[in-house]
Amino acid sequence: MGALRKLSVSRPNKSKMSFGRFYGVDLRTDGETGGFNRASECYNFSTADGALKINDGGVGFGEKYVLPKYEPISLYFYKRRDSQTGKIADLLMIYCNDGFIYSCPYEGGEFKLIPTLHFYNRPIGILYNYNGNDAIIFSSNEGYFRIYDGSTTITKTKMPIINSMCMHAERLFFTSSGIDGALWFSDDFDPLNWNVSLSEAGFIDMSDERGEMIGVVNFANYLFVFRSYGISKVTAYADQTEFSVTHLLTSCGKIVKNSIVNCGEYLTFVASDGIYRFDGYSISKISEHLNGKIDFLSVTAKGVFFNGYVYYVFENTKTGEKTILKSNLSGGDYSFINAGDICDFAVINAENEYRLFGVDKTQKCLFEVVKSGKYLDVPTEKVWRSKKSDFGITARVKNLTEIAFYVKGKCTVTVCSEKGQREFTVNGKGRTVLRPNLKGNIFEFEIKSNEEEVEVSGLTVTFSYYL
Repeated sequence: MGALRKLSVSRPNKSKMSFGRFYGVDLRTDGETGGFNRASECYNFSTADGALKINDGGVGFGEKYVLPKYEPISLYFYKRRDSQTGKIADLLMIYCNDGFIYSCPYEGGEFKLIPTLHFYNRPIGILYNYNGNDAIIFSSNEGYFRIYDGSTTITKTKMPIINSMCMHAERLFFTSSGIDGALWFSDDFDPLNWNVSLSEAGFIDMSDERGEMIGVVNFANYLFVFRSYGISKVTAYADQTEFSVTHLLTSCGKIVKNSIVNCGEYLTFVASDGIYRFDGYSISKISEHLNGKIDFLSVTAKGVFFNGYVYYVFENTKTGEKTILKSNLSGGDYSFINAGDICDFAVINAENEYRLFGVDKTQKCLFEVVKSGKYLDVPTEKVWRSKKSDFGITARVKNLTEIAFYVKGKCTVTVCSEKGQREFTVNGKGRTVLRPNLKGNIFEFEIKSNEEEVEVSGLTVTFSYYL
């Protein structure tokens, strides 16, 4: 009888990886270099505190506001006090694709046509107290502007082509289109007086190598004029003979039209190479994490600042697809919102209310931006997708034995490798453990939910492998 020989059976190594926290889209690091908890794709999820939670959504108003039958293009809030009664008479105003502006009391009702407010292109709207009345000035690039005080309209014709405007030191300033543009200014206290003289109105010729006029903004007690390739600071008080211009150096790409947003302590703007923050002296890029995510050369951008965040509506000029980027001013807290056909936002700074309204072009309705997992009563699709990674394990073949995380609500978890994929539907509250037993070298994870309420945190993955 032969001797019994001892068999040596090797045990697999185990490695447990913790995601620590979830991050939004961040393309600065590769999944192979420790960036596996930074998303390659993420929308309608907020990662502000490290967990996946619901983001901003849109809540409709039901029958409170009755919009025109035409497609809405722009939304305005006209903060107004009736000069006759002294009572607050705020208005919501919408510019539609029939070329007219419609208004409705902020308290609700039907949007009514204002026949004297017609424009062939989307107008800019700014507030001004004209002759003791709270008025709103509208202008588009058609060589005229209109002043509306809630009942009457005054039109100023034979003007240059206006592409942006603002009020500063009781004068109306605007930039005219084209490479050989100028910064124009009205007589003080009279936006209808454009008689060019040393004591009335005038203009500053700004034709140089900085390119097309993009916009003018009243900020930090100065005027800042944005060009395609530069920013100029204008001191414009009292006697126009003392006006002065300082050209500031900027190290950024071509500045995108209509993208300049006044955020209180900063201005933000979009350029061909990213999103920037400007403090009146220098610029800082706040979108390094999005390099390659957005083709800033092929988008239009409209922005608004609300409650510490700037919201940009990006529309791809080739495909027409839209997405909303919500970002704080450091760029550290940011997220994407994909919901509906949102064409514009307006900040509502009423007497006792501070809100953000939006308008949906396809649904032809208004909504309020609030933290919600739905948009116009329909739950939004929420997605977080990791980068592909080998998790620093040198073994060519690994077995993903376990996925564990905390969950509130219902979601779908999908894990993929070059050898296949596993999909799990989870609906619960508390710690959840899944056992995929999926082999491979490079792995990718996706968490998706179509629920109104959902939260995921504390994700860990466990591998077994032989060296």
